[in-house]
Amino acid sequence: MQSKKICVDFEPVFKQNMRGENDTIEIHVQEFRKSELRVEVCSAGILRIIGERQLADRGSGWSRFVREFKLADQHCLNCIHAKLANGVLNITVPRKYVSPLTPCSDMGKGFLWRLRSIDWGRVLQVSSVLVAAVAIGVGTCLASQHWLKDDVCTKLKK
Repeated sequence: MQSKKICVDFEPVFKQNMRGENDTIEIHVQEFRKSELRVEVCSAGILRIIGERQLADRGSGWSRFVREFKLADQHCLNCIHAKLANGVLNITVPRKYVSPLTPCSDMGKGFLWRLRSIDWGRVLQVSSVLVAAVAIGVGTCLASQHWLKDDVCTKLKK
């Protein structure tokens, strides 16, 4: 006769760092071995960490957890790295780096251009200079047409 599997669910302590080139997640999973942990990425961009181990003090008792994190589009889902050391599971989730005005080949058909990290102060400066240059050019053109027209009319009257 098989004994029934009794599971004890728990919520592991975790710390998430969302700075720099990589996002990192630390999950404290003391007494878990590497073979008892699973890190997977679902197609919807969800990072799922699953742990399940048999409890030593209970013959048929198991300890388990499931923790999920929603990943943004800026994360590289194929580059996730996990390492277990001293009872802490460290998961590194790199961000995709897309420089300004470079084609993104992973965006589907053709090349789409993505602007990242825009310096709005610089955009405002360049826009102001362009508007001033256009205004000066248009003003000069209108003024020269006006002067030429007056000059031609005065010559015809003589």
